[in-house]
Amino acid sequence: TVAQRTQVRMVEAALKRAGNLYRSKKFAESGKAVEEAQEKLGPLVDAKSDELEKLTAPLVKQLARARQLLAELQLTGKEHALPAELSRGMKQKVAIACGLLHDPKALLFDEPLTGLDPLGIRHMKATIVARGRSGAAVIVSSHLLHLVEEICTRIVIIDHGKKVADATLAELKARPELAAAGSSLEQIFLAATAG
Repeated sequence: TVAQRTQVRMVEAALKRAGNLYRSKKFAESGKAVEEAQEKLGPLVDAKSDELEKLTAPLVKQLARARQLLAELQLTGKEHALPAELSRGMKQKVAIACGLLHDPKALLFDEPLTGLDPLGIRHMKATIVARGRSGAAVIVSSHLLHLVEEICTRIVIIDHGKKVADATLAELKARPELAAAGSSLEQIFLAATAG
């Protein structure tokens, strides 16, 4: 989609800017630092090495974060691929990587496993759980009840736009009207939405 292409281009642009602008402290302190800075930064011709470092630090942080996400979501080597060159699962990973780039404190995943292969599913589940454990508020919307059962600490069941249950899995299993249905979330879901 256009939004995904835009997201990929934004990540690529951030990677390129950060890679071109900053090499390391050694870059800034080297004899060619001013010449290279003039080439890379244009109007910042007279910038001193500490000024260059201060200006480029946010981009360096963004680059490191982008590389971390590329590795975490198994996208390393696809940094320059166009959306048309990516599988559905890879596009899903790119969209999620873009959403995670700024380390948000609240996340909403809508069918996050769509198009992923078994290894990608395992990594995506680990990514989602890690965000929750790090303190982010994570909401997962999915029809894959085994996923919800495996990674969610609280479950909200919605039937035709109306909330019919809101509890932990243990609390749902303990409800008299749902206990007879069985112990899996699928069985509980079917009982909660029957009728």
